[in-house]
Amino acid sequence: MGQLSRSTALDGLRGWAACVVILHHTIGWMNPNLLRDVYPATFFEATSARWVYAKIVMTLLSGESAVILFFVLSGLVLGRSLGRSFASSPAWETVISFPVKRLLRIYPSNISCLWWSAGILIVLSSVRPSLFGVFDLNDVISNSLLTNTNLQGAIWTLQVEILAIIPLTISAFISHLYGTKWGIVFIITISIAAHFIPTSTHGFMTLFSLIYIAFGYAVNSKVGELTGRISNIYLAMIVFLFLPTFLAEQWVGRSFVQGFLGFIFVSALYHGGASSLKSFLSSPTSQFFGRISFSLYLWNVIILRISMALYSSIYAEPGIHMLSKGIIFGLIVISISLPISACAEKYIERPSIALGTRLSSWIVGLLRRAGYVNPVPIVVTIDNALETHGAVT
Repeated sequence: MGQLSRSTALDGLRGWAACVVILHHTIGWMNPNLLRDVYPATFFEATSARWVYAKIVMTLLSGESAVILFFVLSGLVLGRSLGRSFASSPAWETVISFPVKRLLRIYPSNISCLWWSAGILIVLSSVRPSLFGVFDLNDVISNSLLTNTNLQGAIWTLQVEILAIIPLTISAFISHLYGTKWGIVFIITISIAAHFIPTSTHGFMTLFSLIYIAFGYAVNSKVGELTGRISNIYLAMIVFLFLPTFLAEQWVGRSFVQGFLGFIFVSALYHGGASSLKSFLSSPTSQFFGRISFSLYLWNVIILRISMALYSSIYAEPGIHMLSKGIIFGLIVISISLPISACAEKYIERPSIALGTRLSSWIVGLLRRAGYVNPVPIVVTIDNALETHGAVT
């Protein structure tokens, strides 16, 4: 299968992962007991057939697994892009342009979603304050800047994406100069070192998640290619989803195992041969969800919040039987969010991406004209320099 098909399959996977996150949240909001008692437990703690059923459904709709895939895909796609950029342009251009493009890819969508959501909730709060509460403008500002996530918790993943900009850039440059393996060694080392930085629980989760991006970076390597070619994509997917459910949540190595299994699954999807799963992920429907996945991930929160406030009575009888209602409710939230997300993708995401490209080109051109940089690309004479990060793409 050609490279184009591989890329479209990754886009489709990202889209469906966004839907899984939404369903996970609606199930949890519908019945917090499922997230507290069933979801974190291992299968060794099964108490009944009904419990096992709930555990299987929660595993298939695991928001944690979906977010891990987000990070692995980011590591792969961004690392591949950086590798190509370092191979085709002077290094200083990539060092300047990549952060600019990345920041403008993330911040405008987040800011617009937060301020629109805040405006809507302020209006609703003036009508029914008991349902929608009161909002602090400082919270909106700080969440817009990604300095905290107390207003919209899901944006902690964007903090990870921002945090990864510098390590990814350095890793790709090392890969360009000395070979992919050394770039991988660097980013994994940095990711492991981040675990020893004293921080809050939330900050620890943010730093810890860098390891998933590092695993994604490794997908675009000879090891990732070999892993993908020898792995069965369906077995890799099943093991990625279910093996962690036999590992205690408190075990520190559990997340490393999840990241490694995500690496195997995405490698199989990216480097493996044709399959019905790839065909499904490359279908027009999957591509639509993939295209709007970022906006869907952001905008579903306001839809979910309003919906849960209006139908708060559904919390009256928590129980495993609420699982199916949570799924149905999630599908409704997704359906309502789709047109909003499609508009946001067209009128916010695309212009922001274009602005990032124009602005980075303008800065590069300005520096060239001012004579601050040497426009001549770096010439590398190391024997393995051709083994760049983008060599397998």
